[in-house]
Amino acid sequence: MVRARSRPAPHYHTNVQRAHLASTRVLSALLVGLGLAMVVLALAKGAGPLALGVVLGLMLAAIGALRLWFARDASSVRAPGGSKR
Repeated sequence: MVRARSRPAPHYHTNVQRAHLASTRVLSALLVGLGLAMVVLALAKGAGPLALGVVLGLMLAAIGALRLWFARDASSVRAPGGSKR
């Protein structure tokens, strides 16, 4: 039987890695905010539910939310020695 090799989980303990994770979270939150603003502005101007601003806004908000979700998983990775950093 062939076993799949498990790769070791990445460890986010250097300053550069923490800065990368923080900037990912900030930019993802900005994407969510921009997407929601697009939807609100499009609907306020009388656009329908399938208008370009609504559709693109929902897509941007969904992409930002997914990036935040994956960044949350990356922050739960434990550092070497078992302690969470």
